[in-house]
Amino acid sequence: MGLDVSGWTLNSATISADGFTIVGNGVNPSGQSEAWVANLSPEAVPEPLTILGAMTAAAFGIGFKRKLAQNKSEEKDPDA
Repeated sequence: MGLDVSGWTLNSATISADGFTIVGNGVNPSGQSEAWVANLSPEAVPEPLTILGAMTAAAFGIGFKRKLAQNKSEEKDPDA
């Protein structure tokens, strides 16, 4: 799954009833105790750039819709 745990010492792990989530605690590469969670859900998680692209497309769509509405209102009332 591409998970890199090099440098970690995992001390404990508990698997959820559905088998898709594992939680535990361990020592991170800096030597600090830390809790961790691994979600192995088969659902696809979009990459950050995919989310950014979708938000950008939505913003352009909203801007276009507003401009179109503004143009229609100017056509109805040319003195505006």
